[in-house]
Amino acid sequence: AAGALRWSHHTLAYFNPLLGGAPVGANTFSAGWGEGLEQAAAWLNEQPDITGVLVASTNVPTLQPYLRQGAQSVTPDGAMPAQAGYVVIYLADTQGQPPFPPFDKYYLEHKPLYTVRLHGVEYAWIYQVPPEVEQPLPAQFGETIQARGFARVAPAAAGQPLRYKLFWQAGAAPGANVMLFAHLIGGDGQTYARADLPIASGGWQPGRYYTTELAVPLPAELPSGCYTLATGLYNPAGGERLPLSAGQAADPALAWPNALALD
Repeated sequence: AAGALRWSHHTLAYFNPLLGGAPVGANTFSAGWGEGLEQAAAWLNEQPDITGVLVASTNVPTLQPYLRQGAQSVTPDGAMPAQAGYVVIYLADTQGQPPFPPFDKYYLEHKPLYTVRLHGVEYAWIYQVPPEVEQPLPAQFGETIQARGFARVAPAAAGQPLRYKLFWQAGAAPGANVMLFAHLIGGDGQTYARADLPIASGGWQPGRYYTTELAVPLPAELPSGCYTLATGLYNPAGGERLPLSAGQAADPALAWPNALALD
């Protein structure tokens, strides 16, 4: 009886400890009646983008009341909605077989960003939906930062900023902020424009997806022609570039080593 007091907030998750307790019970019987979803909602409510995306879940009636104002959860009908930003998979979705599509690929192929555990049992897993990339261009910088691709925000025009959206994934916690450089190199080998942008990668969470904006100011007298936009990352303290171990490298004779031929 004294031990049962610890379950006062999640009585439906209680199993007799003399018969193996929660781990054995949840593995033997149907389990998961909404307990733990308030913890999943608490984590989601802390995400800065939670009111701008949808949360995909099979437990909308139970999850939605815990989400903060402006956040919305939905149950997809077939394909994952384009506005989906997070996926919540619940214990009851996984018992006996993998979750039904489109939840199954997240449960089977991805690592969760957050896991709700009650008395040693995993009750809910939260995944991030990868933002869609217009121009895939995978590359690896150092050991922790992966480039996924880019999107052109505006067409190139002399005298106007050359704008891009860059897509990243943290393979592990980078641990330190980096700088992004961008060099616009002409066919004659001359650098006509450049930009440097701080990237707050020190706070990136392993496995999470990130997006940054890049603007390269173009001179008004920029001659027409073909150019290469070379980008890369470097340490702001010492200036050394992060090694580019995967991806289409720019000509090192023009852009120096460890530069990605972005576009």
